[in-house]
Amino acid sequence: MPPRDPDADISPGQARLNQHYSTDYSSAKTGGKFKVDKAHVQKAIDGLNDAIEELKLIEQEARQLRQLAAPGRDPYSAVAVEKITERALDQAGCHGQANKQYREALENMVRNLDAVKQGYANAEEMNTKLGGKAQ
Repeated sequence: MPPRDPDADISPGQARLNQHYSTDYSSAKTGGKFKVDKAHVQKAIDGLNDAIEELKLIEQEARQLRQLAAPGRDPYSAVAVEKITERALDQAGCHGQANKQYREALENMVRNLDAVKQGYANAEEMNTKLGGKAQ
């Protein structure tokens, strides 16, 4: 972590991190107000949750491919259906596995954003208890 700026009320590293969540970061060094737009955090969480639900639907549809019948009785059709099913499901390097990893990454992002949101709520509560006012 970089050395602390004696004129700042937060470390430079924390200030850079907070800039991603702030709507007013010009006053970080002056000790002025530092507003957080919590609505944007919740919108991001909602959007990620929508994407997670879509990935779950795609997974369900892919699992239905196990019941797919070959269009013909020739051996090539049966092998083609088998290969399509393999690629759509959870084998390593396949579409289903990539979707699963993507969904897990999105779920981690949601957990991280929830933690950020809770951290801001806790800070606002503490500030209110100390005589400040929540934004």
